[in-house]
Amino acid sequence: MRKRFWAFVAATALAAVLGVSCVSLKGVTKLTYRVEVRQGQSVQQGTLAIAFTPSGGDWSISVHYKLDGEEFSTTLTTQGETREEVLFSTLLMHPSLGALLGPIMAAQGVYLSLAGVTQGQPEVGFLWRSRDAEGREMEISIPSSEQRFGREAIWIVVKVAEEVTTRLLMEKQSLIPLVVDFAEDQQKFYCEAQEVQWQENNAEEKDDYETGLPLWTKATCQAL
Repeated sequence: MRKRFWAFVAATALAAVLGVSCVSLKGVTKLTYRVEVRQGQSVQQGTLAIAFTPSGGDWSISVHYKLDGEEFSTTLTTQGETREEVLFSTLLMHPSLGALLGPIMAAQGVYLSLAGVTQGQPEVGFLWRSRDAEGREMEISIPSSEQRFGREAIWIVVKVAEEVTTRLLMEKQSLIPLVVDFAEDQQKFYCEAQEVQWQENNAEEKDDYETGLPLWTKATCQAL
């Protein structure tokens, strides 16, 4: 079971890399997460901090993570590339960072999948049921919402055979995951945003009222 769980974590990291065109950090200037990784009785705790600073026409990107005894810091400049491209290039060079950042970014993919099902912005009260390849019932629901960091966020809950396996708290405007909780048996990946800062008056972050989704989502993910 442990191998299957960590294969899932690795897969989400890879999916985040391959799906970079559908990941957006526009409007975000700072993200700080508290991270916990549990394998049986072993628990690792740490932090992941990402900061974006305007540098002329480019961006300066600082990444710092610490997980128990492992620590990594770097600062990069976009030089014409998008912030997402630079961030994921860093992820590819540091697998440990990918294991932390991958599930966080993959959470956006879950939201976008629901947006495709609902043909708009998923709302509280959404419920979907199906069965997986093993015949187990799967359920995805949006039971509630709450305010964090001055913005509305929704809870997305995934159950398999009536057991909760995934809990996500997604900020609705920029789709930043505020809580990511993957669990299977005694294996668990958990992170929670401790600080989030957005640019003020960012015209590019206005909602597309026809679809209920941010403009970047319609522009970059229309091929899915």
